[in-house]
Amino acid sequence: LFVPRKKIGEFDGVFRNMLEGKSGPVLIYPMNKSKWDARMSVVTPDEDVFYIVSFLRSPSIERSLEDLLQQNNKILNFCKSWAIGEKQYLPSFPQQHDWIRYFGDRWTTFVERKGRYDPLAMLAPGQKIFPRCQMLLQDKAGN
Repeated sequence: LFVPRKKIGEFDGVFRNMLEGKSGPVLIYPMNKSKWDARMSVVTPDEDVFYIVSFLRSPSIERSLEDLLQQNNKILNFCKSWAIGEKQYLPSFPQQHDWIRYFGDRWTTFVERKGRYDPLAMLAPGQKIFPRCQMLLQDKAGN
């Protein structure tokens, strides 16, 4: 997760209340937004400084994969309820409108790049960011 610097204090609630027992290592690393290339598609919080927070966990006898996924959802719900303004790195959303909300004002640029570099929407269909262009695919195949 990318957590805005101004909200890292509130995010402490995750560490105090949600990570029980042997949760595994957690990496917290400050980043300067100015060090990121603005041409990249990655979405970061709207602050000059943000933290990369990485939970390095794996399923075990005590904690199943399902438990870890539920905990991830609880963390995201906590962030939403406390208006943390976090951004996920490589998120997964079920529908395109979720992606539009995620990219915010960068959505138009993202769509333009998709049209330029992947006009047939062949790359990453599983993310459900863009529907596949079935008509164009059929025309290309000569059907």
